[in-house]
Amino acid sequence: MRVRKLIKIFSVCLFVILIILFLHKKERIIINETDINKFEHLDIIVTSGQSFQSKVLNLINFSFESYTHVGIICKENNNVFVLHSTTDGTKDNGIRYDNLQSFIELSNVNYYKILRSENIAKSVSSINKSIDKYKTLKIAFDYDFDNLNKEQVYCSELVYDIYKSNGIITSKLDLKKPIHPKIFTKLKELTTIKERKSTDNNAYEKSLAK
Repeated sequence: MRVRKLIKIFSVCLFVILIILFLHKKERIIINETDINKFEHLDIIVTSGQSFQSKVLNLINFSFESYTHVGIICKENNNVFVLHSTTDGTKDNGIRYDNLQSFIELSNVNYYKILRSENIAKSVSSINKSIDKYKTLKIAFDYDFDNLNKEQVYCSELVYDIYKSNGIITSKLDLKKPIHPKIFTKLKELTTIKERKSTDNNAYEKSLAK
């Protein structure tokens, strides 16, 4: 009887926590000129999103990490786009190529971090070809987070495959497990360039590259 009561209390507490998790939102980031100037072509952007899909994906991955999404920055003249795979895509195609503000709004992003490889210059041409290829492919979002099944692809898998196949990422990962966006912030091949929070959360901007 006591055990049943404890289970009931735990279930209620868990339900309340989930309600708070899904309902609590901060102001999303509004991209400005300072942001645009900090981005370089082929940077990696990892974000913390507040959309329903972002929070559900964290639960599916049994993770409460702040990072929920990752994409590749593509700079065309002074315009910034992001190649990424998302549940916000169509049923047949999870891969999208969005301008930066649209990318932010899709997941209601309130925090992002920019990562950069110091060795990117030697692989720009080959990575551009990979990006052009994925932009034309229709590949559904991979809800199973299976790195070995290439008929579907999720965000971290897309970024990892492109940078791994072009020799930028050399670290060995356990591909039997889902690749969480946070992994990219820990790779030795990538350096943090900038972090940005929304103004609702005492926004700050700091650069590690002078």
